Amino acid sequence: MDFGLTKQQSNLVESVRKFCEKEFTPDYALELDKTETFPKELYKKAAKQGFSSLFIPEKYGGKGQGYLAACLAMEEMCRADSSLGLACMIGTFGSDMFLLFGTEEQKTKYLEPLCSGETVSSAAFTEPARGTDISTVATTAVKQGNQWTINGKKTLITNAPIADFFIVLCQTGSTSAPRKSQSLFVIHKQTKGVEVKTLSNKMGIRCVPTGEITFKDVKVPEESLVGELNKGYSHSMDFFSVSRILIAAQAVGTAQGALEVAVKYAKQR
Repeated sequence: MDFGLTKQQSNLVESVRKFCEKEFTPDYALELDKTETFPKELYKKAAKQGFSSLFIPEKYGGKGQGYLAACLAMEEMCRADSSLGLACMIGTFGSDMFLLFGTEEQKTKYLEPLCSGETVSSAAFTEPARGTDISTVATTAVKQGNQWTINGKKTLITNAPIADFFIVLCQTGSTSAPRKSQSLFVIHKQTKGVEVKTLSNKMGIRCVPTGEITFKDVKVPEESLVGELNKGYSHSMDFFSVSRILIAAQAVGTAQGALEVAVKYAKQR
């Protein structure tokens, strides 16, 4: 069995490498790190090449090359620069949940602008009192007529300050069986009652913003539900199973880049 890359995959890696060589510079990365600024124009250039939407089917504006291609691109990006590389790939964060569980209307509405780089997405799970343990969440969504009213707070949320919308995990039923009473909702940043605070002074990858989101009596329509009602916990686990593969590729690329810099320095000193 041949485990080597296909011609299409090899061409992709080469395209990403050339993009990084042209667009990434140490001075640019350092400037963004100091100012904690997201490189919006650089991200749009990467999106135009299709790098951030490799896993999204062509019918929704993506490249339709799957998660292996996305991992190859992520690895090569972060090999060139761990911060700029992630910034070029992170804009579609959370959009996998539309592919996995969303309606056809949601896929068309949200994925196409993401693929073109017009919009940025985010996924909000972590809470101040619970960290990454999402077996129980304090953020609630209560049904009132044909709307849901959402209250709560999420923290350490990737892309929060720059995202146009968030996919948010909420408690929609009794906490006596929390894993069977959570649901996912897509919420636009401009919705009344949504407040976003930027969290600064991170240890690294500063050009990819992280934030805290507060929901105060935020009202969203029924069609904001992503996936099945009260299946949010299992939906989230399925999403993590996919998205964590890309984080592994990020780590491998960063380690490879660090090794290459270290070897180069050792040979020159």
